[in-house]
Amino acid sequence: MGTRRWSRLSVAVMAVSLLTACSGSSTPSSRASSSSQAAGLPAERDIETTRAMKFNAAPSPDWALVASGHLWVAGVEPGLARFDAATGQTQGGLHIQNVCLAMDVGFGSLWAASCTPDRPMLSRVDVNSGQLMASVELPEGGPAEESSVGAGEGGVWVLSRGVPQHLIVVDPSSDKMLRSFPAPENAAAVRVGLGGVWVSTTNPGSLVRMDPGTGRVIATIPVGEGRGSSH
Repeated sequence: MGTRRWSRLSVAVMAVSLLTACSGSSTPSSRASSSSQAAGLPAERDIETTRAMKFNAAPSPDWALVASGHLWVAGVEPGLARFDAATGQTQGGLHIQNVCLAMDVGFGSLWAASCTPDRPMLSRVDVNSGQLMASVELPEGGPAEESSVGAGEGGVWVLSRGVPQHLIVVDPSSDKMLRSFPAPENAAAVRVGLGGVWVSTTNPGSLVRMDPGTGRVIATIPVGEGRGSSH
């Protein structure tokens, strides 16, 4: 499911944060510092005690994103459904089908990619009005399923499907494909920010930082089992 892959990407990012915090020699003082940080985390709570809101979303809720007070859920009628994030009240939605990767928000818009075989598409939605602003046709093969859209650093980034993979860059000022860069091997998902394009990879697990202007790899940060030094 999409939510599982999203969780893996989040875990990868958190792992990088932990690597940064724990870099250097493993001395007793550093271990004590790590223990104190862990001890400062909030206690786990049963979701039933948090007054979490529950509402019906059918038929196949998958990717979800909150923007400007609205909750958007893919796989729910009419395709990409819109709810009030505070009350859960249905607020209609758009006929955007087959959203097969995590959505993102940037440039005042929500961006959702569809894996429709004969016409893969990147849809741009106004986060305030909920209106479809543009539909950008993606190259043949479409986006990589279970990956993500990354909006920021001058473009909207989508990983292509197949081998070799590419990072497709859409210009938000024209809603047209701007360029593409070779993606890291075994690329899984992409996010952007802090002056870089960040791509998670599998086999081996890593987080790759790329220059948004040139596509050049700036750093590769190993994550997961068998990780070594950054380079």
